[in-house]
Amino acid sequence: MIVDKKPEYRENSNTDSHLFLLNLDHSLTDMSIPESRSADQRPNFRLADEKTQDNHNTRDLVIVFADIVGSTGLYERLGDRLAHQLVASTLQAMKNAVDYSGGRVIKTIGDELLCTFTTADEAAQGAINIQKAIASHEEAGQEPVAIRIGMNYGSVVESGDDVFGNCVNVAARLVSLASPHQILTTVLFVERLSTDLRKDARELQRVGIRGRADYVAVWALLWRSEEEARNVVFHERGQYQGMQLTLEFRGRKWDLGREGDFITLGRDETNHVLLDNPFSSRLHARVELRNGKFVLIDLSTNGTFIRVESGQLTSVTHEEFVLEDKGIIAFNYGSLSKSEVVTFSVHSRSSGRRTLTAPVPVQLVSTSEHFLPIFKNQKRSA
Repeated sequence: MIVDKKPEYRENSNTDSHLFLLNLDHSLTDMSIPESRSADQRPNFRLADEKTQDNHNTRDLVIVFADIVGSTGLYERLGDRLAHQLVASTLQAMKNAVDYSGGRVIKTIGDELLCTFTTADEAAQGAINIQKAIASHEEAGQEPVAIRIGMNYGSVVESGDDVFGNCVNVAARLVSLASPHQILTTVLFVERLSTDLRKDARELQRVGIRGRADYVAVWALLWRSEEEARNVVFHERGQYQGMQLTLEFRGRKWDLGREGDFITLGRDETNHVLLDNPFSSRLHARVELRNGKFVLIDLSTNGTFIRVESGQLTSVTHEEFVLEDKGIIAFNYGSLSKSEVVTFSVHSRSSGRRTLTAPVPVQLVSTSEHFLPIFKNQKRSA
């Protein structure tokens, strides 16, 4: 096939690797199938056939994630060869415990194990067997390794040799919350435990899972002796549950009160709070409700300045800061005037409804004589 127009290369600025895309101006007629080709020889453009669809099954399972804590530190402390051997032997011991308990290993993800069980009792015993197996290695004088486990019960989509669904997402979130040697799960799992195992479950707190509108009650499954279990630290419920954060900038307000929700600040029009300060970045900062705390995450080049009601001024650059009570968020140390800062306040909310305001451009006003507005047809205020 002859193409009259030369290939046109254009840089994709959205990637750090500067990939180049080949743009060929073809017409569909140039790609027609020869008439001599039989119907059996022509390509089949069906998205999926009956055989592919049969590979996707949905059923209720227990999803278990088991993660080796601090594996990066093992490589730094022991060296690559010894650390790799330790991680590999630990994963194998975990797999043996899963097999012995009646579970199925789906895959390993780095230093993490994903497996499934058909019943809650089998999964609970499997998680306990994992912890006891690794603890016995430490008691035998081997290099200490800690495991954290998160598991959940629910509907799961099985596709080939993998599993998908909200149940998997919740279990993954739980393993990230677990402390070393801890087993975390949900009330859906606990309700399906036998009486003997259920008596070792303790409710800890409620956390938000991104993508879910409701909170998830987190439970711990105790597996050590009664004396050791008394030393387990249970985290109190978030001190800001039932609270709401309000940001205000040039007459507009944004409310944040649902775990997992967030508000972004920056010069790009996709942000919720649209800035025009010459010292601010296109994506300058992000404020989110995480585990009951309102956290500001600085993502900027020049940093963010937070002044609380008591008068203390804090500078953060690629750091996090917990917002409490009232204060201001500034983007230039030398400009703390009311028109240039975002005010924040933490207060009781009257409703549990999400009230996050969609991004709406505000009037752009610059106090800097050297600042050139980034938006076309924008006139500087006198």
